[in-house]
Amino acid sequence: MQETTTQLDKLLSSPVKFGIMAQIIADGGEVAFVDVGRKQKTMIGSYGALSSHNKGLEREGYITLRKTFISNKARTMLVATDKGKERFARRCAALKAVAQLEAAE
Repeated sequence: MQETTTQLDKLLSSPVKFGIMAQIIADGGEVAFVDVGRKQKTMIGSYGALSSHNKGLEREGYITLRKTFISNKARTMLVATDKGKERFARRCAALKAVAQLEAAE
């Protein structure tokens, strides 16, 4: 079990960051900041806190933030990078392996 738990990505051990990545991946790799905020509001409490988590994911190369304008309104898009997708998939696989080990015991 030690080998499996060491594969768990520490950045994604945050429920909020994991939730953000899950939503981006589920929405095809790109999602609007405001949509993430609506779905994650119970966990984060504010858009400011969400911005902080997004910056952490961006700093580590898991997502990129892309600014667009729709009808003269700024819109921030969160886009999963290849690194982010790979790390998220690896985290999910490791969590599944841990769950299977626990069930077998």
